[in-house]
Amino acid sequence: MELTLIGAILTDLAVGWSMNQNISFLAGVKKVGSNNFDFSGSTATATPSNFNISYLGLNGFTSVSDKSFLYGTATKSLKVTKSNQPTASLSFTTYEAGYGYLINKSTQLSLGYRSQVLRNDGTDTTLAGFIFGSSFSF
Repeated sequence: MELTLIGAILTDLAVGWSMNQNISFLAGVKKVGSNNFDFSGSTATATPSNFNISYLGLNGFTSVSDKSFLYGTATKSLKVTKSNQPTASLSFTTYEAGYGYLINKSTQLSLGYRSQVLRNDGTDTTLAGFIFGSSFSF
């Protein structure tokens, strides 16, 4: 899946293995496009670059009732490379927890909190906040 937003490309592909009915292990790759801005001179110039991330993680959930559940996900990068900075020391970590509701057999809604941290040579960039999701099965 590729999504272009304001010149950035986001790609995320993961595969999972269920260890039991409530916990699964996952492995994946993620590509996040970004722009490096140079503000020297009279105009800012943007240089596109990509973060290429391979990661491992765990998903878990527990039922609260017949139609609702609590869930959590944690992932940690194995390797992160940046297209224009191949020797940088980078890491990527994601934590997410939330509440889900089953509308019917094929539709669910979720509300949660996600924190993503990209560490680039000792400097952390954190993207954190509330998220809303929906999923439809055919």
